[in-house]
Amino acid sequence: MMNRLYLVWLAGGLFAFTGCASCEAPPASGRCATDRDCTDGRRCVDGTCVVVAGGDAGGGGGGGTDAGGSDGGSAGDGGVAPDGGTVSDGGSDGGGDGGIGGDPENEICGNGLDDTGEGIIDEGCACTPGSTQACWPGPYRRRGIGQCRDGQQACRDYGEFYGWGPCEGAVLPAGEIPGNGIDEDCDGQDGTTQCSDQPEICDNNTDDDCDGLADCSDPDCRASCPSCDPVESVCSGAIDEDCDGVTDCDDPDCSQASECATGCTPQFPWFSEIACMDGQDNDCDGKYDCGDSDCRMPGKCGCQNAEAPSCSDNEDNDCDGQVDCADADCEDCVPGTFRWCDTPTDCKWGKQECQPDGHWGACNETLDTPAGCLSDLYSRECCINAGECCENYPTDQSSVGTCDGIVVPGGACGG
Repeated sequence: MMNRLYLVWLAGGLFAFTGCASCEAPPASGRCATDRDCTDGRRCVDGTCVVVAGGDAGGGGGGGTDAGGSDGGSAGDGGVAPDGGTVSDGGSDGGGDGGIGGDPENEICGNGLDDTGEGIIDEGCACTPGSTQACWPGPYRRRGIGQCRDGQQACRDYGEFYGWGPCEGAVLPAGEIPGNGIDEDCDGQDGTTQCSDQPEICDNNTDDDCDGLADCSDPDCRASCPSCDPVESVCSGAIDEDCDGVTDCDDPDCSQASECATGCTPQFPWFSEIACMDGQDNDCDGKYDCGDSDCRMPGKCGCQNAEAPSCSDNEDNDCDGQVDCADADCEDCVPGTFRWCDTPTDCKWGKQECQPDGHWGACNETLDTPAGCLSDLYSRECCINAGECCENYPTDQSSVGTCDGIVVPGGACGG
């Protein structure tokens, strides 16, 4: 199940990882092989998890055209720079949802940027079949400076919905060739610019005062330029570009920037705090031990090993994500009986045996399924329809269905 934590012996040590989240959560990059690799109702399109907004075509009321999709991947078609050098058109491709639908949270539609940092440009934004828009997959502050030029992305038909395709044809920053009169790295200089005491000119694509910032990227231009950038795009200089109250490496936008490297080496499996008392940041997320939410689990950091006997205080005492009677620890069962359950690592059919203490043991995968349930993936509804006693996954850990003689009536949570 999503909120259970299991210990796995690997490379001579123990590490903890979230159970069924591996069945549902996409990789950090948003890549996927099937729809099952995606969460929050997203679908796998061309190897990328994308949002698919619903709605049947039609007039009036809620009618509309289905929307969604992304091209995913990385644009990498070679292009020719103005000086004849080769540059990459790429960067992270992206597509958002198209058609008629609401804008996704935090994404600014129509600016051709990946505002949410998920590698998808204008994710979840409406588009009209056949239309195109300018897009920029490179560093925000280099857009339109020097030789850097926007690419184009087209609204594509994915069969069931429309979505923005990859950003193609963008000229991204390249290695600077000093003195040739071309600003290849798009920093407002050509490598030999002579600086003067003049203030920054805010509309000439040049770093006039040689502070490494050109036009609206330079704080000198705040009065004549938009006050805030979508993201912290320059991770040095102590300037809060996106006006979120944190600057440079303290801003999460800079977590992957080379200038913010801390020397922290994440330990396998890299995404979780595998030890909660070693004084180290095992997953390099800036938090360690009990200060990391990964350590909020039974028996660690003040969490009880089991929810019981506190089954009516509206608290998640064992930090497994379940409260009171929604936690299997609070349910009394008849020792030796079984119920069907969802296996924590791959969401398949499993069985739990009631232990001598009257509480459920581990959910062990089985090749058996309830009568009439043909899929190898756990289904609460199919289990109930088969007249079986079933775990109430994904809602909680309690028992539902036909549980007479299995769940003890009158117990802490037995009714």
